[in-house]
Amino acid sequence: MKQSTRGEATSYGDSADGLVLMTSFVTSSYSAGSLYIQTQEKRRRRGRIQQRATVHQQMLLELAIAKRFARFSRKIQQKRKRSSSRLESAGAKQLITYEELRKAGCQLLSSIQNEESDRSLQSKGRKYFYFSEERCTKMERRQDSLLER
Repeated sequence: MKQSTRGEATSYGDSADGLVLMTSFVTSSYSAGSLYIQTQEKRRRRGRIQQRATVHQQMLLELAIAKRFARFSRKIQQKRKRSSSRLESAGAKQLITYEELRKAGCQLLSSIQNEESDRSLQSKGRKYFYFSEERCTKMERRQDSLLER
């Protein structure tokens, strides 16, 4: 009976050891499973953080490019303004000069015609004809309309 008791004791001991072993195996498998899940979650978080960082980097790059483009377009617009104002002032000066020359030419023409008509009146007795200022402006308008075409 002692042997059977000893045998029973060893079988109980074995079964108790097995129970402890099975319990530790189950516990370790749960902890291994939860460890696996935790590592997966960490990987996902890192991936999301990396994606966000990439998106932020792209946005910063686009912002830098947009700023550079805006600065460049402002410089171009400033150059255009400066050149157009120069051209406008040069064009205005040319227009004033052209108008002054045209008036002077018209006055010269009328004075020449006055002298010629004075001479012809004196020599032949014909009618006196000269350009009045009103007539000059009409002629100038006709010339302007012809130039515009």
